[in-house]
Amino acid sequence: MAQDHPMAGRGILYVNSKIARPDLINEEQYMDWYDNDHMAEILETSAMKTAFRYKDVDPSAERPFLAMYPLDDMAFMQTDEFKGIRVHSDLLPGGGPVYDVAEIDVRYYKLTQVYDPTNKGPGIKATRRPFSRHRSSWALMLGSDVSPEELDRWYREEHLERMSQWAGFLRTTRFELAYARSNAQSRALKGLAAENEEAPQPPTYLALHEFSGDLDLKRMMEFTDSAWTRKIVPGLKVVLTPVYGLVVAHGKRDWFHGVKQMFLRSIETMQRPFLTTFLLWLGLAVLVPCQKYDNGASACEALDKALPGRVAYPQTEAYDVSNTFWSNRQSAVRPACFLLPNSTADVSTGLKILTSLRTKFSVKGGGHTPFAGGSNMQGGVTISLEALNDVTVSASRKTVSIGPGNRWIDVTRKLDPLGLAVVGGRVAEVGVAGLLLGGGISFLSEQHGWACDNVQTYEVVLATGEIVLATPTQNEDLYWALRGGGGSSFGVVTRFDVDAFAQGDLWGRSLLWPGTESGGVLAQLTLVARDVLPLDRDAHVFVVLAHAPQVGGDVVLASLYHLTHAATQAAADGAVPDVLEGFVRLRGQISNTTTVAPVSTHLEAISDRYGFRKTWWDTTVSIGDAGDDLLLLETLPKWDAHVEALLAAGEEAGDTIVPQIAFQPISTNVLKEMQKNGGNALGLHVGDGPLVLIHVMATWSSDKLDCFMEKKAKELIEDIETRAEARGQRNGYKYINYAGRTQDVFGSYGEENHQRLREVSQKYDPEDLLQSLWRGYFKVR
Repeated sequence: MAQDHPMAGRGILYVNSKIARPDLINEEQYMDWYDNDHMAEILETSAMKTAFRYKDVDPSAERPFLAMYPLDDMAFMQTDEFKGIRVHSDLLPGGGPVYDVAEIDVRYYKLTQVYDPTNKGPGIKATRRPFSRHRSSWALMLGSDVSPEELDRWYREEHLERMSQWAGFLRTTRFELAYARSNAQSRALKGLAAENEEAPQPPTYLALHEFSGDLDLKRMMEFTDSAWTRKIVPGLKVVLTPVYGLVVAHGKRDWFHGVKQMFLRSIETMQRPFLTTFLLWLGLAVLVPCQKYDNGASACEALDKALPGRVAYPQTEAYDVSNTFWSNRQSAVRPACFLLPNSTADVSTGLKILTSLRTKFSVKGGGHTPFAGGSNMQGGVTISLEALNDVTVSASRKTVSIGPGNRWIDVTRKLDPLGLAVVGGRVAEVGVAGLLLGGGISFLSEQHGWACDNVQTYEVVLATGEIVLATPTQNEDLYWALRGGGGSSFGVVTRFDVDAFAQGDLWGRSLLWPGTESGGVLAQLTLVARDVLPLDRDAHVFVVLAHAPQVGGDVVLASLYHLTHAATQAAADGAVPDVLEGFVRLRGQISNTTTVAPVSTHLEAISDRYGFRKTWWDTTVSIGDAGDDLLLLETLPKWDAHVEALLAAGEEAGDTIVPQIAFQPISTNVLKEMQKNGGNALGLHVGDGPLVLIHVMATWSSDKLDCFMEKKAKELIEDIETRAEARGQRNGYKYINYAGRTQDVFGSYGEENHQRLREVSQKYDPEDLLQSLWRGYFKVR
């Protein structure tokens, strides 16, 4: 292991990897872990402040991913701090470890020489995109009588001096291998089960040559030819080797500055014969000022200068307020600063600065995302829209303009006294922006569809800072995409103009049974969704199974709502709407509570409090035929086993875990309404219905349980999908607002809609600024 190989002095950590389980993780998810979790944690250490991630430009490359980390003192690799860097993460399938889904080779190279005849200063140069798609390399047989000492003399006394005469040469930085370990050895180092495996034999010497212009390798090799060179490397022949392009640069970049081109030569010494391989890196260069990746600190300074009073720094009250999130997993993320815009113009200015500096950022509306980094950017900038909280009713009372910084409790409290409602959220803490951009299930959905189907205008700040409107007749493609496609691939929405409807008090009834009655309640839900809801578009219902120790253990809750029943004599007499009567007739109720009150009161009753760690996962199944309720009933034993496993883990960890699973109908009424105004992006059609959206949830407190909780939620959802597939009931739609971090949300919209979303994103963000810089939430590309 590394601690058995003493290391000291300046050097690099060189990590080459490939995805070993593409059935469990895709490239986007793997890179999300690298950028937003792994590298973010590395940069928080005391000794590693720079990180670079590259990718082979050849899509068929065996090991396409490369990361490099400069070190002032390689002794850090032997410290407990370095050994404590996590390999588990909730961004990985099942919570990790990463070695379960990727093969990772690790090398430690110590610095041996910096040759800098033009006095450009030490540093490997790099850029984001390859300068050239050409790839070539030189494989050489090292002379059998050449010693490491002679190789070093050849470099110092002849070869580098000759290379320095080539046009555009800047410098060479040379390294010697100190230690290397394989994937299995890395597992063992972390105390994980691993097979016995010999240490790898990677290149012993590494030389990074930097040039400012185009490079003709063949002519350069001829130019540097000599008798000594032919002794060192006889038998020159050309072969193909990897070409890497820089994808992202994090941190201070103490060793990496801007240059057009470099190639990497690695020399592997073996017993006999000696093998030398030249790996060509074309175009890890051309670091134009507007293409560099900036760290959060300098971006914060630029934002503060342009928007004084709008930036909140750590250890201030404003920062702490903005870093309060519904899920503690989000609050644990620490941005370099928050940008707190007061207007759409502020958002535009902020985006221009962040994209010009190539600074990673995220955007917070209500902050109601369960997983870490969903709307918060570690070490970067988080734009918090909390001050954009206007709620303005039009003179006609037909539309309401809503700022993205609102939560739905704010909106309903302003509309209730006016006798108005919008198709919006049902939970007090849920934010306006996320719900409207992801879909949005509402008390009014049977009548009007989901929330996104009732947005008339989006005010959007594009990646360039341009402010545009998206409506059914203006930027229609963007309007379509924002109806369920999220915002992070298209722009920051700073205003929603939504339809308003007359609404008095909302009638509601909550029915609670012991968990033993779950089968009967789910059977009734299926019947109502398929045969009853189409008869009454004012009704709304959902069912939740939960483990609730305060009421004696497992329970099942049916939440029933009706838009107009409150005003009837039947309601005054205590009657239930006819379409919901079947639930009331079910026996064994623990409680039966009726609430007739403004919409905001119902939101307060469904309040989902802050202060815990959370996970959400979801899927959708069809229930269109008689007997389809059996699928839901078959889920109950699996749910019981899931709860048992979670409670056992919680007891062992000294933690209180609260698991829940919700069943929410998507009736044919809702599906019909989704088709208005050109349809939304979700890919759901009337012929698909009726459907039931299944939503797995849990809360807990200890971060030690994060990986376990993600793994168990994923397993339960996958089991449901497998059984639904076998029964011909799998729809597979993933509601983005309930989805787990690694779920394929946009793939579930269907390939046609997914491709259309990609095209809209490319049209409005042709430089991929939002794709590469806005981190955390689901991306269409």
